[in-house]
Amino acid sequence: MSDAESFCSRAHALARQGRYREAEAAYREAVRIDPGRLKAYLGLGLVLRRQRRSAEAEAVFKHAILLKPDAVSAHMELGGALFEQARYPEAAAAFREAIRLRPDFAQAHVSLGLALGRQGGYADAESALRQALILNPNDATALANLATVLRRQRKVAAAEAVHRDALARDLAPAAAQRDLGDTLYEQARYPEAAAAYREALALAPSDAKARRGLGLALERQGQLAEAAGAYRDAIRLRPEDASLRERLGEIPTDRPVVVYCQTGVRSSTAASLLAQAGYTDVTDLIGGITAWNKAGAPVVVPKEEALHV
Repeated sequence: MSDAESFCSRAHALARQGRYREAEAAYREAVRIDPGRLKAYLGLGLVLRRQRRSAEAEAVFKHAILLKPDAVSAHMELGGALFEQARYPEAAAAFREAIRLRPDFAQAHVSLGLALGRQGGYADAESALRQALILNPNDATALANLATVLRRQRKVAAAEAVHRDALARDLAPAAAQRDLGDTLYEQARYPEAAAAYREALALAPSDAKARRGLGLALERQGQLAEAAGAYRDAIRLRPEDASLRERLGEIPTDRPVVVYCQTGVRSSTAASLLAQAGYTDVTDLIGGITAWNKAGAPVVVPKEEALHV
């Protein structure tokens, strides 16, 4: 084994251990010994990307392309380095070159779809991702991003079909269930959305996004107590996410709050949760709206003040 090859092997082993700076040094030594070694340049660029030094990696991959213009991996990695710098048109061009050199490279089509999507070219992104799935139908990344660009084009039913396909293939089932819940929610199919979010949480209980989605779906069905519980769980999992507190924040704190449901069971829980959240003047309507109506009490819904859930 040559000295340059020995340094490349050492660098590769170090990179696999996450020791990127040491791997970088070994790759640079390999390049010094053998300036024409493509493998060393590719490895060096990769460890630079792992250290979030994308601009430096870009220069390394461009040099690799000068050494071997038809090196598909060099064009792919260059595209990745450009993508990380938010230079999406240039990244797309690099991925297209990789596809020109190797049309059956599924990952290149996926990457092209991602770069096009970041530019707002959703129809072209959809085409690239569908081509990736023709080449590799079980690509979970392609399926998830295809659904995203379909939703961006308001093709929500088509996105739902993609998520169901991912579930049928057992690809990232927790994420697919959560994303399915999102598409069902967008179609105002709230009970189905809640069921999908619950399935996601059965698989991944710490998924804050799924808990927030469940809260939204339950709120739309008027299940305030359960919705408040889901929001609180999401906040517990992601306390830094201010958006999770917005739903509770819609309820005023500077006036009395009356909580009611159909029979009084859910409202009791909701009142307790509001008290725990810091609300000091909360009243639970005992017996719910059913008892209120039986008592012959009037029902008035002020247009400006009512919070519809």
